[in-house]
Amino acid sequence: MMKKKAVALIVTSLMVVPAFAEKPAWAGNGKPTVEQREAHRKSMEGRDEIEGQRKEELEKQEKEKEKKLKKEKKERSEHMNDGEGDVDSQQLKGLEKQREKKSEQIQKELGKGSEEGLESRETRRKWWKFWGE
Repeated sequence: MMKKKAVALIVTSLMVVPAFAEKPAWAGNGKPTVEQREAHRKSMEGRDEIEGQRKEELEKQEKEKEKKLKKEKKERSEHMNDGEGDVDSQQLKGLEKQREKKSEQIQKELGKGSEEGLESRETRRKWWKFWGE
């Protein structure tokens, strides 16, 4: 019985203490005055102007990047026509060889591992399959 009263006293004291706290200075001042509203409106307009300028700058930068990319593509195509295409064809052949090696490597690894490991991988439930199939 005594413990119940002590717990009740502690709980109520914890709930009552915040009620006696002082109100912050910024709270409860009512509606803003006309001057405050005007100042807020002007600051918001200024922010909108700054954001507009930033957007314009970003658009200019994007256009410049696009121009540079087009110029680089044009230069590359000119180099290809000048006889430097042999280098690119050699690079393509090298890439094809790498692809072939990768595909062979993957197929070689399919049969590796112990029989128990292969069996456990086949029977293992996937984390995304909650309901068995």
